[in-house]
Amino acid sequence: QGQVERLRMVRELRASQKQLEERVYFLADQAGEIDAYRDLDVALTAGDRVQSIYTELQEASQLAETYSVHERLFSFQASGTHTALAQATKDFEPLYSLWTVASDWIMTHGTWLTTPFFSLNPDVMNKTVQGCLRVAMRAIKMYRGRKEGPYTAAN
Repeated sequence: QGQVERLRMVRELRASQKQLEERVYFLADQAGEIDAYRDLDVALTAGDRVQSIYTELQEASQLAETYSVHERLFSFQASGTHTALAQATKDFEPLYSLWTVASDWIMTHGTWLTTPFFSLNPDVMNKTVQGCLRVAMRAIKMYRGRKEGPYTAAN
């Protein structure tokens, strides 16, 4: 009875890992599509997409960690999904930062334009502008000559 239960759990673990690997490939494809965005006109759409992808990467990372613990319980060799997922997340973070900041900029800029002048807080505005510039400059340095879409958007 115990052996049958163990086999069932191993089979479930392998099936879950296979689904996770497919999910990681799908997310990597979606992340690659973000490179096509070049213009701030799509910042809100891009911001929503990168937020969704980033959230899914985080959820997948938690699943990978759980599966890694299960592999150790069964004395299996690590599948490497967790490592691949960590690298994919690390590679995606600059795009996530760029489009999140661009989206935030569009919303904040609109608010600034419609808020009465004396109600604006110059310290908050300065902090926001400096933060956006910092992310844009980092993206320009990172993507110059490598990825046209993010470079164009940051520039």
